[in-house]
Formats: sequence, structure tokens, C-alpha cells
Amino acid sequence: MFKTLNCKGGVTLRFETDDKTMKDAVKGGGKAYGLSNIYADGIKCTSGICPIMLSPHFTQNGKINAKNITATGCAFAVRVEHGFVEVFDTNKTYALTTSGGNQFKNFIAGKITGTGSNNKFVGVQYKRANGTQWAIRLSDAAVNGNLQTYITDQIGSLKNGKFSNSTFTGVTAIYKPTNAKLKQSFLPFIPCAEWNTKVKRPTDIAMPNGFEYYGPSMGLRSDNTDGSTSNGNYVITVNGSATGFGSNQRNILHNTPEACTGNAYGAIPTTTTPGL
Repeated sequence: MFKTLNCKGGVTLRFETDDKTMKDAVKGGGKAYGLSNIYADGIKCTSGICPIMLSPHFTQNGKINAKNITATGCAFAVRVEHGFVEVFDTNKTYALTTSGGNQFKNFIAGKITGTGSNNKFVGVQYKRANGTQWAIRLSDAAVNGNLQTYITDQIGSLKNGKFSNSTFTGVTAIYKPTNAKLKQSFLPFIPCAEWNTKVKRPTDIAMPNGFEYYGPSMGLRSDNTDGSTSNGNYVITVNGSATGFGSNQRNILHNTPEACTGNAYGAIPTTTTPGL
């Protein structure tokens, strides 16, 4: 039970089951792991990302039941990420170019057989380790297919992670026009014209450039799961309300179209103090 927690900035209660040491310890199947029977009540966040977040990575988790979740001037009240198992370009063989990324994807695809016509990947290849290394996420079909040692040496017996069906009730998001903490991945869901008027990039938080921005509250929920139970997806029910947003509410669901397809992150004004 997690009860009556409050923080300013960041994430108040984050259930993210990912750690390299843990991954190495459990990928051989010799240890049990995961979260289950977790309860949360009275979780609040002010001027942050969100009060509560789920991100299972490669872990098979149980239920997380939460109530009375309040976000005041945060990006969202609830953030939900789907699970995944990723494979890396371990030796950094492939160039960090579009061509190099495609070569890496084709290389990994060649290490997987027995999937029939199923798609072997979830999404496309992307850069990890501060942009120095390619990675790609495997579908359930790929994970359950015939894998060569290049892949099994990395993932062992791991599967795409999940949480069991969980319910969040009494969830409230209260809009504030400034000081919410925004991940760069949130910005494409804000209209381009608002990037240089409502968003600012801090220069004094000791984080990499583009790690975090300050701007308006966005909505009740950011949820990358699609309501199914495959490929790292799972079912989370969120019951609540958003207050004061008007036309500014921009929940991010798995099928929400981007409002800005530009790449003008460098044009966002900077700030040297926490907030706007």
C-alpha cells in the first residue's frame, strides 16, 4: 500500500520494472520477479509529469489498483507505457544513419525464423545509449519464434512485459498553463504554433538537451497501450475527470494523431530558472 504521497515535479509513484542488473539476473528464468497486489491511495503531483506511472518493460506484473489520484499543473494524471523486449546492436556495428538503421533491422530479422507471416517487430528501430547504438523491439511472434544466439544471449527467456487488468478511480487532472514537466515525446501532440509561445526548454537542470521541457498541462492520461493483451499491451481502466482544460486538453492514446509533425525543437525558447 502506498498512501498519501505528494511531490512537486517529476513522478510521484512510478512502477517501472526495469534495471540492467535485474534483467541479467532473471533472463535465464532462474528467479521470479514482478509486482502484484499493489494498492495506491491519495497520490498527488504538482508541476510535474504525473502522479502515477506504469512501465513494465520485460516484466510480467500483476495488478496495480489506485484511487484518489490528483495532478495539479502536471502533464498528465496517469501515464501508461506498454511492455517490450528490445535487442541491441551490441557491438555498435551499424552506422547511425537511416541506411545503417535499416541494415540493423534486416540483420535482426535474419536472426528470427518460425514466425510465419507475423510481423517480427513492434515499431521501428531507434537509437539508444545517448544516440550511440541501434535497438529494436520484438513482437510476441518473434519472441516465441526460433531465435539465434545473437538474440537469446541478450534476452534469454524474457517476454514483452505487462500489468494485469487494473483500475484507477477518482483520477483528477487540474489544468495550469505553465510549469508542467513535458517529455520531448509529448511535444508533437501540441500544435506547432504553440511551441514557441507555451513551451520552454530549461538549460540548468543538469540533464541532456531535450530531456525535459516546461509547458502547459496536457490532459488526464497518456497511454501507449492499445487495449489488447499482446505485444506488451494490457488493459488499464482510468475513471476520472479533467478540470479547467477547455480546448487545451490533449490526451495521448496509442492512436492519437500528432498535432505537429515538424522538428523545430531548437526553436523553443530557453529558460534558466525552474518553470516559466
